[in-house]
Amino acid sequence: MKENDIVIKRISSEEELWFAERLYLSSFPDGERREIADWIRYTWTKPEFFNNIIEYGGERVGFISYWGLDDFLYVEHFAMDSRIRGKGYGGIAIETLVNETGKVVVLEVELPTDEISKRRVGFYERHGFKLCEKKYVQPPYKAGDCELEMKIMWCNAEDISDKFDRMVACIYNNVYEWSRQFYPSTPLQQHESIKIYYALRIISLMISVISGCALFAAT
Repeated sequence: MKENDIVIKRISSEEELWFAERLYLSSFPDGERREIADWIRYTWTKPEFFNNIIEYGGERVGFISYWGLDDFLYVEHFAMDSRIRGKGYGGIAIETLVNETGKVVVLEVELPTDEISKRRVGFYERHGFKLCEKKYVQPPYKAGDCELEMKIMWCNAEDISDKFDRMVACIYNNVYEWSRQFYPSTPLQQHESIKIYYALRIISLMISVISGCALFAAT
């Protein structure tokens, strides 16, 4: 199998969308994906959001979604059909995307703390990605979700240290819309905003407890 055997094309039909949706829902836990209605709306209405089918020999074998942000691409979700995992399709697909775009490509990975997460990091490293050691937090996709400490990996550049804050700000501001109020787009404010987010949640909880106590005392 060669790189030109894999085709990555933007979703253009309901049938293709259904295939990608099935993989999206089965491959990612609820806290690591947006509401399905928003995901569908973004597919059809956001020109900077590329939701793509991966095909091999005319057969759908996976999907990959990414954002065209400034001078880099941010890969948001990537999954292959369970029927063909372990056969090399995924590696060829990610290399195809990297080579076709020519831009810096970044993505999130879980902290490499167990065998599965280490294997995932190793997969991307085998296909040209590097692990950034800077701290990164994935904001919540929607109300009620929790932020997740993750790592950024990148490809198509020697180093991204001088661009990291700007890239993260761009990701926060465009991809995680619900979290904009807690994760502002100014780079220097990003990690401070996490503290503000928790402070607001604690204050809200305290108000609820006090209100409950007052109601109990009045009865």
